[in-house]
Amino acid sequence: MRHTGALARVCAALALAWLGSAGCDPKAAELTQELRETRSPYPVISSGLVFGFRVTGPDSVYWLDNDHVLIPGYEVISPKGALAHGRGELSEPGLYVWDTKTNSHIRHATLESPMWKLCFSDGYIFYSTRRGDNNVSLDRYAGPFGQEKPLANDPSGAPPPEGIKCRDSNWPRESYRLTADGATGTIVLRPGDGEIEFGGGSTLPRLVDRRNQMRPIRLIKTGSKTPLELPILSKEVTRNTGGEVSFAQFINRYVLLAATPRGRDVFEPSVPWPADQARPVYLIGPDGKVTIEQLPAGVASPLRVFPTRAGLFWVSNDTPSGNSLQAGGWMLKDGKPQKLFDHVVAAAGVSPDGCRIVYAVNDFSADHFRFLSAIDVCASNSRG
Repeated sequence: MRHTGALARVCAALALAWLGSAGCDPKAAELTQELRETRSPYPVISSGLVFGFRVTGPDSVYWLDNDHVLIPGYEVISPKGALAHGRGELSEPGLYVWDTKTNSHIRHATLESPMWKLCFSDGYIFYSTRRGDNNVSLDRYAGPFGQEKPLANDPSGAPPPEGIKCRDSNWPRESYRLTADGATGTIVLRPGDGEIEFGGGSTLPRLVDRRNQMRPIRLIKTGSKTPLELPILSKEVTRNTGGEVSFAQFINRYVLLAATPRGRDVFEPSVPWPADQARPVYLIGPDGKVTIEQLPAGVASPLRVFPTRAGLFWVSNDTPSGNSLQAGGWMLKDGKPQKLFDHVVAAAGVSPDGCRIVYAVNDFSADHFRFLSAIDVCASNSRG
């Protein structure tokens, strides 16, 4: 499916991956889309919204239900007047609700420019809308989504309890506690599912010794005194190179991309995953049952993995020769990786029912904006 019309109508620079404006040649942008980029085998829609991502990624997108996505971002302001010369500009940052079924969106709230505070967890939201002269967030709102209320301003800029409440209600999330063995890491799961315990043996989080890196992680069920050992080692749970736990609602499983090969003695963040080895993806049930899928050997270094109805989807920002086309998103189809889109991934997420992938990318081009897009992997008219 082609989506070059929006690019032909609106072009601007994307400075620091998320803010700026300039002119462009729509035809050049159209040729870039048609001749150089991967064409998805599934239907794609473009939102017309520019995702408000940070310098690093990929960020999360927040699902209100199977069709509606809550995102920070920008609308594009059409050029006006004879002096515009076809240049587009970005609106003030805002919170948007994008309906991926009807491809329409509404602006829910303004966000603080340029670096807003934002937290969304299980229907509860906290965000900031204005910054003061002393560079602290002034106007902040919190509450159930759609019913949030303004908070009292604190000139000191101290984090409000509502912001902490939102952060601490997120799951899965890491926490640490001191035990007789040292600082033990835990991953807090959904209410009622308990927590996963990993590591230990050090006074600093995640700096565990060789003996403890080889320990199996344990599921501690809520209300149970007997931990369940899982067939996963502590060294496989390490942030930033996999190892972060997420949750796939439609299969009711926690997802863990192995961070370190089992054959490697300890976690070494500077050493890449061996090109000749497949990479395990652990799907952990709330009951402690674990199934294992594998990303094939030699795939681009994955940052995050998401189960979908069509198979495992993953994103990578690996660009060994510096070309952003090398990064992007892939689907594991019939045991083989199939690329869905190109460029450095700024945000990604899969709907609770496993049918829609929403993503934002950046090619660091001054020619045009990259809009938040959605791929429907459950559509009957996919090209296989």
